[in-house]
Amino acid sequence: MDFLSFDILSDDEERIIAELNQTEKEYPAEATIHGVISARCAASPEQTAITEKNGLLTYRELEEQSNRLARLLAQAGAVPNSLIAIAAGRSTALVTSVLGILKAGAAYVPIDPDYPKKRIRYMLHDSACRILVTESAFLQSLRDDLPESLETIICLDETDDLPDALTVFGPEDIAQMPIDGWVNANSEDDLAYVIYTSGSTGEPKGVMITHRAAMNTLFWLQDSFALTEQDVIAQKTSASFTDSVWEFFWPLMAGAQLSIISAEAVKDPLQLYGQLKADRVSITQFVPAQMSLFLDVVKGEQDSSLPHLKWVFNGGEALPVNIAREWYGVFGQARIANLYGMTESAIYATEYLLDGPPDAGILSIPLGRPINNAHIYIMDVQGRHCPFDVKGEICIGGPGIAAGYWNKAELTQRAFMNHPVTGERLYCTGDLGLLRPDGIVEYLGRKDDQVQVRGYRVELKEVERVVSGFRLMKENAVISRPDSAGSNELLCYFTTHDKGIDVDELAEHMRELLPNYMIPAYFMELNEMPLTPNGKIDRRKLPDVQTKINRTREYTAPRNATEQTLVKIWAEILRAGEEEIGIHDSFLEIGGNSISIVRLHRKIKQTLMIEITVAELFSYPTIALWMDHYVNRGNSKDTDGDEEAQLTRDLMDLLEQVEEGTIDVEHSVEVFDKLQGGS
Repeated sequence: MDFLSFDILSDDEERIIAELNQTEKEYPAEATIHGVISARCAASPEQTAITEKNGLLTYRELEEQSNRLARLLAQAGAVPNSLIAIAAGRSTALVTSVLGILKAGAAYVPIDPDYPKKRIRYMLHDSACRILVTESAFLQSLRDDLPESLETIICLDETDDLPDALTVFGPEDIAQMPIDGWVNANSEDDLAYVIYTSGSTGEPKGVMITHRAAMNTLFWLQDSFALTEQDVIAQKTSASFTDSVWEFFWPLMAGAQLSIISAEAVKDPLQLYGQLKADRVSITQFVPAQMSLFLDVVKGEQDSSLPHLKWVFNGGEALPVNIAREWYGVFGQARIANLYGMTESAIYATEYLLDGPPDAGILSIPLGRPINNAHIYIMDVQGRHCPFDVKGEICIGGPGIAAGYWNKAELTQRAFMNHPVTGERLYCTGDLGLLRPDGIVEYLGRKDDQVQVRGYRVELKEVERVVSGFRLMKENAVISRPDSAGSNELLCYFTTHDKGIDVDELAEHMRELLPNYMIPAYFMELNEMPLTPNGKIDRRKLPDVQTKINRTREYTAPRNATEQTLVKIWAEILRAGEEEIGIHDSFLEIGGNSISIVRLHRKIKQTLMIEITVAELFSYPTIALWMDHYVNRGNSKDTDGDEEAQLTRDLMDLLEQVEEGTIDVEHSVEVFDKLQGGS
C-alpha cells in the first residue's frame, strides 16, 4: 500500500478511532502457556482437570503425565522454536501430549488424523518436523508418507508397526520418565504452535503463534468471563483449528474443568445436548450452522434447559440475527458472546456481548470492539483510515498477531503491514467492515475468495486448484452461497475438453486431497464460462445450479397424502423439485448427508407429529420402506434407550464415512443392518 495523509478524517472520527483502540491492559510478563498451567497444578493438585467418557484426570496427574512426555521429547532433541507434529484423536492423551510438547520448549503442529492422506503428507513435509507424537492407527496409515526430516516417533499406544531407520518410543518409555517439576525453557516470544489453514496459493499455510500472542487472548478471556474451579468448558473442536486453543488451555489456567465431548456427541445434536447437561458445562462454542442445527433439534425436547450454561461463544461466521433470537427463546439464561478473530490473531480480536435477543429492526450482529491490547482499524485501498460508515479492510494490531507463515516469507509480507503513522505491525484480514459513529465495528463480508464453511476457513482458489488437476478439466470456478439454513455451501462450475465428465469421479479425486468440508455440494458442467470484457470468469453471471436427482431406479409417485407430505419435506431439504423424488429413491443416494438427515428427522417430527429416530431414517432410507416400517412397527419389539443411543452413534460414524467417500451408500446400509442384528 502507498500511504497517503489522514486528513480525510474529521476530528470526531480521529477521536473515536483513538478511543476505540485504548485497550491497554498489563498482563504478567514472560508468561507461557505451560508455565501458568503448571502453577495452577501446584495450587490445586487434587482438583479434577479433565473428564471424558472413560474417566478423569486430576491436575496432579496432568502435571506428572505432561512432565514425563516433556523429558522424553527433550531427550529426543526438542528445543525452543522447534516444531513437533501431533496427530491424535481428541482425548485426555491429546491434551497432556500438547502440554508436554510445550514444556519441552517446542511448538506443536496439530494434524487432524481425519484429513486426507495427501493433505497430511503436505503438512508433515512442509513443517519438516523431526519428531512426531501420534497413535498406532495413524502411524500405520502413513508409514510410507513420512518426511525425510523425521527422526523420532513417540506412539501414545502400543504398536508393532515400527518404521525402519527411525527411533520409536512407546507408552512404556514415557512411563519410565521422571514426574518431578520441569524448568521452563521458553520465553514469551518463542513459538507455541503452528496451525495450518487453507491457502490462496492452493496449499495450506502454517500460521506461527507465540506464547505472548496466545496468552494475551487467554488472559483476556479470564478477565472477561472469570472462570472458577466450579466451571466446566466443553472441548469439542479439532486441535487443527484455532478455537481448540482456548478450549484446551483457558480452563486449565483457571483451575476449572475441561470436558472432552465425544466425537459421536459432537455430530449428534441430541447427544451433544445430553452431554452438555450431564457434564454441567458452563461455556461452549458454536459456529452459526452448528447452533442452528442444535436449536432445530433440541427445542422440540420436553425439557430443553441447560441450567449450568452461562455463555455460548459464536465465531467462524457472521451470526444471523434470527438464530440469536431463537437461542434466547430456548436458552434464555445463557448469553451469547459474538467473538471475531482468526488463526492469525491468536483466536480472537473483537467482542460483542448480547445481553438478550436482538431488538426488532436489528439486521446484523456487529463485531463490536477490540479485546484487551488489540487494535482494530478500517483501512481503504490507499492505506488510510476510513471515515464513519465507509467500507474498508479490517486490519488488526496488538500482541496477538501471528509471527507470520511458516516457510512463506513472501506470503507473510503480503498479509502483514506496518501502520503508516504508528509503525505498529498489522494483520490485513481480507475481511471488509466499517466503523460506526458509536465506535462499534460492523462486518461486511470478504474482499477476496475466502469463505467460511461450517466455521472452517476455505480459500476458493485452493478448491479450484484441486478441481483443475482432474483429467480433462478445462476451466472451473468455485463459489459459495447460503443453503436453506443460511450456512455457506460450495458450488463448482466447470468446462472440460470432452463433455460428460463423471462428477462422482471428480468428487472422489477431491476427497483424496481435501477435507470433507471443502468438497462442493453441487457440480455443474457448462459449455463455456461467462466472461468479463477483459476475459476473466464473470462469477456474477454463473447460472443457478439445477439440482437434478441421479436416479438408479425407476420413478414411482407417492401413493397417498402421507407419502406426498414426505416427498415435499425431502424436496425442501434437498432443494429439489417434488416431481423428481420417488418413493423408492434413497435419501442418501440423492444428496442427503449427516446434517440434512438430522434436519429431515426434525421436519418429519414437526410436520407429521410422530415419533421417529435418526436411526430409523437411516435403516429405512426410502419413503416406501419407511412407510412400511411405520405402519408395522407397532407390532415390533421396541429398542431400549442404550441400544438406540449406540445405534445412533454407529449411524453417525457411517454417515461420516459416506460423506468422506470411504464407503458407498449401499454397503453402509448393509453394515448398519448387521449392527441392528439383521433387522
